[in-house]
Amino acid sequence: MVDSDARNGGVEGLRLLLEDFPEVAGSGLIVNTGSGGGSKHYFFLIPAGVSLVTKLPKYPGIDFKSGASFVVGPGSMHASGTPYTVAHGSP
Repeated sequence: MVDSDARNGGVEGLRLLLEDFPEVAGSGLIVNTGSGGGSKHYFFLIPAGVSLVTKLPKYPGIDFKSGASFVVGPGSMHASGTPYTVAHGSP
């Protein structure tokens, strides 16, 4: 999962990531996080045995999560009281 956190520069980080890897925009499930500000979760299936780095300095506010990590999905509520919603696709 690619986690774009607007509070930490994720809007700009995502713009840079999409410039370098436009295929990220083709995620089968994109979720608007309840935190607002343009934060999103992009879900992908990766092959077994592939490891992801957690962060890359070139992409501020972007976290790459896999394996034992967990993320909040559509229908959940952010601490702000705003729900996580589907922007595109489905699980």
